[in-house]
Amino acid sequence: MTDLIWVANDWDMLPIAYLLQKEFGGKILYDSHEFAVDQFSHNLQWKIWIRPLTRAIERKYISQVDAIISVSPGICTALKNRYKLPKTPVCVRNIPAYKACEFRPISENSKIRILYQGVVAKGRGLEALIESTPLWKRDFKLVIRGPGQPDYINALDQLIVQTASKIEIEIAPPVPFSELIETAQKSDIGLMLLNNRSVHNKYALPNKLFEYMMAGLAVIVSDVPDMAEIVTNYNTGKVIKSLDPHVIATQINSLTADQINHMKKASLKTSKSLNWEKEEHKFLTTIGSL
Repeated sequence: MTDLIWVANDWDMLPIAYLLQKEFGGKILYDSHEFAVDQFSHNLQWKIWIRPLTRAIERKYISQVDAIISVSPGICTALKNRYKLPKTPVCVRNIPAYKACEFRPISENSKIRILYQGVVAKGRGLEALIESTPLWKRDFKLVIRGPGQPDYINALDQLIVQTASKIEIEIAPPVPFSELIETAQKSDIGLMLLNNRSVHNKYALPNKLFEYMMAGLAVIVSDVPDMAEIVTNYNTGKVIKSLDPHVIATQINSLTADQINHMKKASLKTSKSLNWEKEEHKFLTTIGSL
């Protein structure tokens, strides 16, 4: 029989991959997208009902798989420590395929478009971001784009009204995955503002960071290690030390057009080395080792 590799695509596929291996043989690769036992720790119902199941499944099966990959160095280390694994999982970052994008400069008189693109949900710093907008001192537009629960989006709409901000704020519907980078190109700065209250958030390295850079945006991220390291090392943006609305506003107001243009150019340059064509060899090498 041809060698089989069963890819458990997140924690809930581990039992299925295990049963398939028992039935047909082969090896198991566990693709842990996030630090699963901490992923939705801000949600009380998840903590009560889903977290125990997640913890039990990972504890039972993770030591029986043949290889593990995850999306950030921090999550890989956290998995190793939590389950006392013999070796650290392989970090395969969630990076889009390379797409050549043009540099779109701004001037001091330009309206600067700031973008959050991703799941519209709690824990993404969106409330603090909206509350910071009355303190923004130049011509900005804020776009929050992505899927979300109607109740939460309505709550953001109400918050926008309550802030009485003079900044134009749009909550836009999601676009197809294949159009994320093309749509992001219309903006100038991409935001990812996670709080640092969980292991999952602390070591997050979301695909939207790489999508922003691929689209040629300057980026502003919260002070979590793996995101901050990339932004700092490649000079593609700024790291915010706190999600206090005043701190957010101070950071945004401090950026000059020249600084934003420099960061946008750095993002475009960085995307030539941070793309799936460069990253996939780690995935293929892991598969080959099985």
